Amino acid sequence: MTILSIGALGRRIRRLEDFHLAGRGIKLVFLTGTFCASIIGASATLGMAGLGFSSGLPGAWWMLSGTAGMLLLAVFFAEKVRSTGCYTLPELVGRFYGQRARIAAAMLVVISWIGVIAVQIVASGKVLGAVFGGDETIFMAVCTAVFVLYTVHGGQGSVIRTDLVQLMIILAGMIILFSRGLEAVGPGLLLEQSFPTSAQMGGWEVLAMLAVVGSAYLVGPDMYRNAGSCRLSISGRTGYVFSIALRSQP
Repeated sequence: MTILSIGALGRRIRRLEDFHLAGRGIKLVFLTGTFCASIIGASATLGMAGLGFSSGLPGAWWMLSGTAGMLLLAVFFAEKVRSTGCYTLPELVGRFYGQRARIAAAMLVVISWIGVIAVQIVASGKVLGAVFGGDETIFMAVCTAVFVLYTVHGGQGSVIRTDLVQLMIILAGMIILFSRGLEAVGPGLLLEQSFPTSAQMGGWEVLAMLAVVGSAYLVGPDMYRNAGSCRLSISGRTGYVFSIALRSQP
């Protein structure tokens, strides 16, 4: 109910631009919050925990690869993307390469993001099930309903407002888990880890992750949508930089 209430706040939707890009009036603090909340999701929590367990400290290359992709986007593309006035990544592709490319890009986004969104829903069900107990499927259904309701109601503005709250919850949880982990095993386990490679993750695996994960953040539709939502072009670039600094922390 809290998330729904936060999503319901804000100005009314009067134009298509208000729904898709929050009227291009998002302030820096909200922009940074939505960038971070978008990238610190299931892959950065459950996924990174599993990768760290199997590959050691080099598993951090998942987030570092995304950081590299976002850095390229911030330096070379963020300001140009906003200046086009496009609402979506497929629209941007169509602007440069024509209608066929736009349709192909839209199909790729829809197909790929079915998996992305499914992972977030599954992760939310597992986390809430572990915290409160009960059927994970019910939690998944409730979370899905909440996501859909506040997004349909307020569009990008609702998403950005709730992202900031969700980011605070995620960061608080990660800090608590990290401190509890240090209490349980001590810092020695971290000091024993090898980096940037390990026996489980060699140099080629790291390079492959840089190419695959980094490119996903470089061309991610959510990254371009957020860049187009900022009040000023410089805010988009600054928001990228702040979120890069946050996600690069150990």
